[in-house]
Amino acid sequence: MTAEPESIPPAHLNHGRLECVDAFRGIVMARLLIGAPLIPLVAGLPRSWCRDFLNQQLHHSTWNGMTWVDFSFAAYVMIMGLGIVLAGRPNDDGTPRHLSFGRILRRTIGLFVLGLIYNGGFSQKWPDIRLAGVLQRIAICYCAGALIYRICPTRVRHVLIPLILVSYWLVMTCLPIPGGTAGDLSFNGNLAAWVDHNFLPGRAFYGTWDPEGILTTLPALASCLVGMLWGDLLRSNRSPGERLLWLFGGGLLAINCGFLWDIVFPINKSLWTSSYVLVTAGIGSMVLGACYLVTDIWQKGNWLFPFTVIGRNVLLAFLIMGMIPLGPLAQRFVGGDVAELFGHHAPFAVAAMESLLVWSLLYWLHRQDIVVKV
Repeated sequence: MTAEPESIPPAHLNHGRLECVDAFRGIVMARLLIGAPLIPLVAGLPRSWCRDFLNQQLHHSTWNGMTWVDFSFAAYVMIMGLGIVLAGRPNDDGTPRHLSFGRILRRTIGLFVLGLIYNGGFSQKWPDIRLAGVLQRIAICYCAGALIYRICPTRVRHVLIPLILVSYWLVMTCLPIPGGTAGDLSFNGNLAAWVDHNFLPGRAFYGTWDPEGILTTLPALASCLVGMLWGDLLRSNRSPGERLLWLFGGGLLAINCGFLWDIVFPINKSLWTSSYVLVTAGIGSMVLGACYLVTDIWQKGNWLFPFTVIGRNVLLAFLIMGMIPLGPLAQRFVGGDVAELFGHHAPFAVAAMESLLVWSLLYWLHRQDIVVKV
């Protein structure tokens, strides 16, 4: 077991939290708070290449390729891995080791149950209950990542990233499904779809298979380990300039390697391909680097304050936006005659008010120094 790096210098903390990480979380979560109002706004724009491009970025890719929305899910997983490292090793607070493993299990179950509720819970009868999902994947990656962090030396964790990515590439491109051909990465012909169709219980998102299914969780773990790599860097004794250089330089290298890998293993969020992991890791590294530059080097954290507010309670924001219908409440502010003033952009006003209501709640929690955790 290698020695753990020294903790983050206190000057980098705000209310006991790393400010650049909260800002990074908030920028990723802005996909919902900002993206949701933009969908009706962009739809109401005159037809042009600009509108088509913006509209594309506000939705998931149909198959191969990547959009802003596609990046955000991988970013959630990487941020969760980053949080594992920043939380410290289990005995940092003097608690017994077995209790720390108990916390991992409790948090895993908590996230998984929240994911089930987010997907509709038990409102449907079996087998129309979806077991897979965004929070379920985060829960599984958290459990595996936390156990790896507590058991494996740092070098082993770093080696696991390329090992997982190369292994997944070989499995997906060299193993044919029964009656199929090796290397088939089509929607229903790929190996991940076959595994889910035959072994994933409950309802699948695509009907026959799930983008958060069984096999695709393996490369998602690599994304979690990338976030842990960032955490190792931020907790290291390197100077701020060195940290920034590693974040930007490593990010640029990962993006280029990802696009090269895309030639033989296309970037695909649903399959969570190895090229997708590298490109999202590269983008995430550079965005985190930009946040670190602003908050820690320039000491201008107020520039990112709106995002920091979101990032402190990102899980709560995600659940509210996905589970609570805020439209009727928003209509009380921008309905009736107010909506007529916006004309065909009235849906944008409603969606923007919903986002403002959520942000206002998050701001109040920020002022009270309240962080909702699982």
